[in-house]
Amino acid sequence: MLTRVARDGVAGAQLHILEALLRLRQAACHPSLVDRSGTHTSSAKLEVLVSRAQEVVAEGHKALIFSQFTTLLGFVRKELDALGIDYAYLDGRTRD
Repeated sequence: MLTRVARDGVAGAQLHILEALLRLRQAACHPSLVDRSGTHTSSAKLEVLVSRAQEVVAEGHKALIFSQFTTLLGFVRKELDALGIDYAYLDGRTRD
């Protein structure tokens, strides 16, 4: 990408820069969002999120967890299922 920026300038490489930023955001949420090899089973961010969700539920509260990355929501769903935490799931799909 740096080669592209050097060659085309920032304006010419704008889409590549935005794509790189998107990948960085995904990697920060969970490595499996960018590396689909299946070798990443968890992430620190997911562990903290699930821990906080457990605390909220234990205190008798509800929480809204949202992400633009539906794959990440699938990871959260899997963790909540494993812990037996009830939830409602909405990801924008119109059909199953």
